[in-house]
Amino acid sequence: MNQTAAQSSGLTQVHFTEQTFYENFTVVYTLPLSNHDNGSLMAIASFYALLFILGTCGNAAILAVVYHVKASESRSKHNTTLIYICVLCIVDFLSMLPLPMTIVDQILGFWMFGTFACKLFRLLEHIGKIFSTFILVAFSIDRYCAVCHPLQVRIRSPQTVYALLSTMFLFTCVLLFPILLRAHSKNAPKSSKTPSKRFSLILEPSTSLEKNRVEEIM
Repeated sequence: MNQTAAQSSGLTQVHFTEQTFYENFTVVYTLPLSNHDNGSLMAIASFYALLFILGTCGNAAILAVVYHVKASESRSKHNTTLIYICVLCIVDFLSMLPLPMTIVDQILGFWMFGTFACKLFRLLEHIGKIFSTFILVAFSIDRYCAVCHPLQVRIRSPQTVYALLSTMFLFTCVLLFPILLRAHSKNAPKSSKTPSKRFSLILEPSTSLEKNRVEEIM
């Protein structure tokens, strides 16, 4: 482009030098540079896709088996183990919902879903880590009571389990509330080599920390 940049219109041909072109036109980057040339990122995206497919099919299969068992056996309706397994499958499925957005983010190299999806992404990302941990602890206590205190049926009743799960879910929501407030989609500063990129991140209380977080993601 050091010589000329030509634009044809009918029989008229207009020539621009490089300096004149940049003085009269603004180059707009509609998309940041993609990551298609990075084989490792594409491999990670493929791995995420495989996890999403296997996780979805696996959880659906477990829920189908549990439903069949509860429908065929009357005693299983009061089986607290099946309740914990069902809830764990549902939480695991919810924690996998951000994977398609992660795949798109890895391939494109920028966040394209906006602030609302950013908040939802962060909530689903952490709900599996927190809520599933609480469920596993409660499940372990339930198994302990079943082995060591088999006569105390009231502790292991379905009503008690549902009340405990509801309490743990509310406590998980309280823990995730700061993420709901602080998660935003933000443009990283444009550098001399690459256009500005949009990221989904959790903003820090300090603006300096926020700047460091954006630079760290870049």
